[in-house]
Amino acid sequence: MTAKDWDKFGRRVNKGAKGIPQLVRVNGYYNVGSIFDVSMTYGNKPYPIPEIKPEQMDKAIKELERLSPVNIIFQNEGVVGYDAEQHAIVFPTAMPQREVLARLPAEIVIATAEQHTPGISQAPYLRKTAMAVSVEFCGRFSLPMPDTAAATLDGMDTHIPPGEERKTLEEIRELSVTIGDTVEKGLGLQRGQSAPQRDEAR
Repeated sequence: MTAKDWDKFGRRVNKGAKGIPQLVRVNGYYNVGSIFDVSMTYGNKPYPIPEIKPEQMDKAIKELERLSPVNIIFQNEGVVGYDAEQHAIVFPTAMPQREVLARLPAEIVIATAEQHTPGISQAPYLRKTAMAVSVEFCGRFSLPMPDTAAATLDGMDTHIPPGEERKTLEEIRELSVTIGDTVEKGLGLQRGQSAPQRDEAR
């Protein structure tokens, strides 16, 4: 995906910007970087980053549920995330909707892979790749990324052949864009309207 393509989705990089999580690669190593800022301006216009409001969380989760190959269930005990035994994605009943929404893209990736290759759901590289998709999804909507993101992504570079880093990162971003488009379209979000307004340009 070219920089121009990425711009269409409101992801403009500005040196010194911070606040929105994104997977970044430095010297072949992957890290979670918070390098975007919803309040950054492009000229005098706010960055067009859509915001999912609290009252839209439930609908956003339902939009993602349409992409899942397995049911999403809420219960008080048991595995959190994809559960091969239940053949479902499981979240605690008391988990905040923002946290469910942040984690759901990763769990959908894991569940989908498991349908094609039984037993793969526990593979470290799959779990790291899935979490990277969630990080990118959160960055798109200015959501806090899952608390476990940084620890999960630690050592991801050891699973990627030398020279394949950029290709891997682009594939992760393309998948996160597909998932993000589903939510954005389902919620009827329009870029630029929900971003915080700033009077002054930086």
